[in-house]
Amino acid sequence: MDLFSSQSWTFFGIHDASNSVLLQEGAEEFNIWPFLLISVILILSILFDTCKEVIESNTPEAFEPIMDAFFSELATLGFIGAIAFTLTYNFQKSCEGACSIMQRLSEKFLGEPGELQEIFEGLHFLLFAVSVVFIFTVLILLRVTLLKSKQWADWEYELTKSKSYTQKQPESGKDTLETKKKNFLQSAGYSGSLFDLMSFNVDTTRNEWKHSGTLYGEWIKPDRMARSEFYRLRHRFIQDHQECVETIIPLEFDFGMYLKLTLAHTYAKIIEIKPVDWLVLWILFGVVFFAYYLEPLAIIFTFIAVEFLVLVSAIALQKKLINIRYEMLPPMLDPFSQSSADFEQEESSATSPLLDNNEVHILLPPIPNCATLCRYTKILRSRQEKTRKNKTNCTSSSLASPNTNDDLPFISQSQTIPSLPCFLLKG
Repeated sequence: MDLFSSQSWTFFGIHDASNSVLLQEGAEEFNIWPFLLISVILILSILFDTCKEVIESNTPEAFEPIMDAFFSELATLGFIGAIAFTLTYNFQKSCEGACSIMQRLSEKFLGEPGELQEIFEGLHFLLFAVSVVFIFTVLILLRVTLLKSKQWADWEYELTKSKSYTQKQPESGKDTLETKKKNFLQSAGYSGSLFDLMSFNVDTTRNEWKHSGTLYGEWIKPDRMARSEFYRLRHRFIQDHQECVETIIPLEFDFGMYLKLTLAHTYAKIIEIKPVDWLVLWILFGVVFFAYYLEPLAIIFTFIAVEFLVLVSAIALQKKLINIRYEMLPPMLDPFSQSSADFEQEESSATSPLLDNNEVHILLPPIPNCATLCRYTKILRSRQEKTRKNKTNCTSSSLASPNTNDDLPFISQSQTIPSLPCFLLKG
């Protein structure tokens, strides 16, 4: 049955002949596109909410500050976009001439209703492009951060699962010199050894070690070198008693989780756009448009100069951060030849979960208590020349003073102390 025929409406008591004409005109004017567009908008909204839930569910709890800052800035950009739409949209369909707010302002101040309208619409599209770039940048940054935190967690897991980490300390009264020596050599990263976990599978003669502490060395750094630096930083963070005299950090401290939380807090601050950031951006745009006012062609060189300055600033900042981290790293310890053949044979037969079968276990001499050693080292350094007073050279120092053996029971007159971190030799 044809719903638009006049006979079909007789059932409802409608007998007007004009109904047929009205129904035919309504059928011709009926448009399904508004319904389709609303459906598309709803689908996109559902997809956005779904993606948001997936991202939040796959993001560790430590990185929640990053997601909070991300969605907060995304809402700010959406609010700015809504304002731009309100200022440029014509809400009066029957209006002719200057109808939108921007058109009226343009006609009042410039005498042309369409000039400011076109400029503001262009800025609206530019804002949309900035929002898209911001979204992908944050997602890429989050992905890189997750991979880095997973690497830290793996290194921390290797340490906690090693035999030396779970090793029981000797009972009181049985802590002989040989036992202390054995415990120290087996304590890879747990009681302060900087060699067992940090120098195996690391060849300091390779090219990347020659460029350590430089931009080029940072760009070509392999995983084994990054792993070594992680354990060295962990050692300093936990064993630095002089810088942290009030708080005693336990040896089982999860340094990887600490770095993860710190990194999340830092990235959240970077993503967050503060009012001072908008002020700096406004000043930069003022400089660009002032150059355009002086010479229209100068705006091209101005944009190039600004981009070049941003690139140089980023490289300089990375270089500064690399130098800071490199200065915080304790130096690698030096190997030595063990005098006790029995003890060397016993240690060479022990296997570590972090070592390959083809790697050689190089032993280190026993190191006494850090505070005692630092006190003794300061005595030696005070006897040095004035030219070496302010240096932080941490190379090996020979101990040959028979008058100080009472303070250092583990060190003989002919024994050599391996290199120590610079932060233990302050003062």
